[in-house]
Amino acid sequence: MYAVKRMSRAALTLGAALTLLTGMSTSAHAASGLFIYREASSGSDIVWGDPANGVCAPLTGGGATIVRNRTDTRAVLYSDQFCINQSDVANPGDELFFGGALPRSVQFG
Repeated sequence: MYAVKRMSRAALTLGAALTLLTGMSTSAHAASGLFIYREASSGSDIVWGDPANGVCAPLTGGGATIVRNRTDTRAVLYSDQFCINQSDVANPGDELFFGGALPRSVQFG
C-alpha cells in the first residue's frame, strides 16, 4: 500500500512538472492567418502570413490606405513607425479604410 502511494505521488509530481514546462513557452507566438495592407505610395497590396505577436512592424510605402486583418489576433495600428502613438485597432476579420492620417506601423497581440 505504501509503495502504491509513493508511486502515485511521483507520478503526480512528474505530471505537474511537465505541465509547467510545456505551459510556459519562451518563444513568441504568431498570429495565425494573413494581414494585408495597401501601400499609400504604390497602391500595391502587401501580404504577411502568420505575423509575430508583440513585435512592432513598420508599414512600408508611406503607410497604409487599406488594412485587412485576416488573422485570429487583434492588430493595433500606430500613426508612427515606432508603435508609440496608437491610431486604430483592426480586430480579426476587420477591413479598414484610411484617407487622412495613415497608420505607419502595426503590432499584433
